[in-house]
Amino acid sequence: MKQEPIENDALWRALGEATPPLVSPFFARNVLRATRQQSGRSVFLPAVLLRWLGALAFSCVTVGFFVSLAHYPQHESRDLVSVEIFDIAAGLNELAPVPEITLASLAFQDGGF
Repeated sequence: MKQEPIENDALWRALGEATPPLVSPFFARNVLRATRQQSGRSVFLPAVLLRWLGALAFSCVTVGFFVSLAHYPQHESRDLVSVEIFDIAAGLNELAPVPEITLASLAFQDGGF
């Protein structure tokens, strides 16, 4: 079976002889204008409330965040025994055998500074 070149195909010849479509350079502008005219303005809330809706949502989230911080349990409520158990399990007691790190404890450890 012999393949004919694309130029000899009847469809390509017909497409080559067809007039190119005329596209308006203002097509997008005309479509947007028609869409805006059809849709109208049907908003559930008035424009004044829509303008302040974002600020209201942000303030609600901020107030909620600070209220949750006020009711969050403080560090003193933790069980110190469980903290020591986790430190031993992690090996932190071997990394820092000094119970309190101060300048005096650093000076007497391993020959000073």
